[in-house]
Amino acid sequence: MVKKKKRYSILIIIIIILAIAASRTVLLPGLNGKQLTKETKIVQGELDMTEWEPQRDGVIKLAGAWSFYWERLLTTDDFNRGDTLEAGMYVDVPNVWNHYQKEGKHLPGNGYGTYRVKVKTDGKAASLALKIPIMSTAYKVIIDGKTVAVNGEVAETKDRAVAAYLPQTIVFQPTAKEFDIVVQVSNYLYARGGMWFALRLGTEGQIAGLNKEEFAIEMIIWAVR
Repeated sequence: MVKKKKRYSILIIIIIILAIAASRTVLLPGLNGKQLTKETKIVQGELDMTEWEPQRDGVIKLAGAWSFYWERLLTTDDFNRGDTLEAGMYVDVPNVWNHYQKEGKHLPGNGYGTYRVKVKTDGKAASLALKIPIMSTAYKVIIDGKTVAVNGEVAETKDRAVAAYLPQTIVFQPTAKEFDIVVQVSNYLYARGGMWFALRLGTEGQIAGLNKEEFAIEMIIWAVR
C-alpha cells in the first residue's frame, strides 16, 4: 500500500513537471529555457527598463535600492510636489525594515513607511502586470496616483491598522514612459516589518505563467507529504 502511494506521488510529480514545461512554452514563448525572472537592479530609487524585451528578458524582479520614507504615508501627489524627497533614504528591497538605519539607529519592527521606485520604459507596452507578494503586515500599492491594490489597512497607529496576508496580481496600463510604483506598508503585529519579498513586473501572460509555476511547486510539496 505504501509503495503504491509512493508510485502515485511520483506520477503526480512527473505530471506537474511536464505542466511547468508546457506553461513555459505556451505562456512564455521565446525564453528558450532561460530563467523566468530577470533581476534588473533598482539603483537609487530608479529602475531602467528602456532596453527590456519581454520575450527575451522575462519577468523583472523589483529588487535593489528603493527610496524609503519612514513614518510617512505618501502618495504620487506628494512626490510630484517634490517637497518630500529630502526625508527619504535608499534601502535594500526585499528586506525587513528592522535592518534599515536612520540617524545611526535601527528601525523598530512596528511602524509604517512608504517605498517608492521610478520606472523608466520605452513606452511600447500597452499594459503590464505586477505580482504583489505578502508584506508585513498591511500594504497599499499606488501606481501614478491610482490605488491598484490594498491588503488590510495601512495606518499610522496600531488601533487603526488591520493586518492581512493577501498576495495579488494586478494589470495596469502605463500612461507614460515613466511611472512611479508607491507602496505604503504598516506593521504592528510581527517583530519584523516591511517588504519581505520582491514584487515582480512583466506582461500579463508572463505573470500568469509565474503564478502557474508557483502553484505547481505547491502541488509538488503537497503530493510528497
